[in-house]
Amino acid sequence: MRKKAGVFLLSTVLAFGTLLGCTKTEQTSGAPAKQKQASGDSKVVKVGIIGARTGPSATLGQYLDGAVAVFNKINDEGGVNGYTFDVIIRDDEANPTKSKELVKNLLYKEGVSVIIGPTNTSNALAILPEVFKAQVPLVDPVATGTKIGEEAEKLAKGGKNYFFRTTTVDYAQADAIANYVKKKGLQNPIILHDETAYGKGGLKEIQKALEKIGVKPVKEVGFPMSTSDLTPQVMEAKQAQADGIIVWALGHDQAQVAKAKQKLGLNIPMIGSTAMQQTNFRELAGAAAEGNLSIWPSNHVRLKEQGERPKRITDAYEVYKKYFPKGYSIDDAGSLMFTYDAAMIVVNAVEKAGTDPAAIRDAIESIPHKNIASKDVLQFTPDNHEAWEGKDIGMVTVKNNKVYERKE
Repeated sequence: MRKKAGVFLLSTVLAFGTLLGCTKTEQTSGAPAKQKQASGDSKVVKVGIIGARTGPSATLGQYLDGAVAVFNKINDEGGVNGYTFDVIIRDDEANPTKSKELVKNLLYKEGVSVIIGPTNTSNALAILPEVFKAQVPLVDPVATGTKIGEEAEKLAKGGKNYFFRTTTVDYAQADAIANYVKKKGLQNPIILHDETAYGKGGLKEIQKALEKIGVKPVKEVGFPMSTSDLTPQVMEAKQAQADGIIVWALGHDQAQVAKAKQKLGLNIPMIGSTAMQQTNFRELAGAAAEGNLSIWPSNHVRLKEQGERPKRITDAYEVYKKYFPKGYSIDDAGSLMFTYDAAMIVVNAVEKAGTDPAAIRDAIESIPHKNIASKDVLQFTPDNHEAWEGKDIGMVTVKNNKVYERKE
């Protein structure tokens, strides 16, 4: 029987590792999802949350606390339509093999009705066959790879698709970057990317997006994730006389690109995928972060030079801060909003459908979701399980160590 107000990892060793893995984990791990004693209780919905709580992608994994906060709030308020939530967290350390085994545990031992996560594209691809086999919906608020959605459609075989996404899919990001390249008249950008499924997928999407606007990159340069010095790769941009650098990698690697660009005195725009907005980009890049560009949904969490953030954002952030007071600042809460949305979508579906996974899936697809953080209304359809398209996305820039929405 599970103890009340506990979040259980697979072992005490793993739990200890979570506490020591990184600063943000240490700050936020003190507010576990409140759980009911689930044995024999048909009004308790089991929700699995999986992602990289420790390891190289731990910054991404801590965003999942936005979902944990939602379930805490709902349980504290007595549930929704009589249902409360039993949240079970698993740390996959960004390891696809481990992710697959943990998902089997969630599906077949814990018997979850829905899963939120994972944080990495490779991991999402690894677990998709398992969730489709079990016919349990997967709502992903962090992993952006286009291939995830493509594989989900293949697994659906023209039937029901169990994969939904609340974050910005790579093809939409690439279209937004290409729009900026066209607007600024760049003709010879270079693409730098990590060699993970995330980086290679982003490369493919950027190539397609640039082709649509008639721009051919002067070069594409790959590198292993977590490379400590990317000066040689950035030097290739200088030698090729590139007029812009497009970077598709996680925040720590984008920071190495920014530092190398500064070191080489390369005064050309650097445009990154949304991972540039991870806090570790600014922490590692320091002064080299200033002025670099990324893309993000418009009218969202990012600061504006004038005007306030939308109330739906500030309201959602207050929920998060109640349960994670030492967690991320609102300036760094971008992906937290996507995880908040994922949890609220699950809550809405459970309110209508109860605990049955197939019924939850159908409800996620059919309900107009109005009480989320990222937009006024989110409506999935049988043909589209993505929350964002290129038209929804604008540019942001780093200024004085903060990320601002940029008017172009």
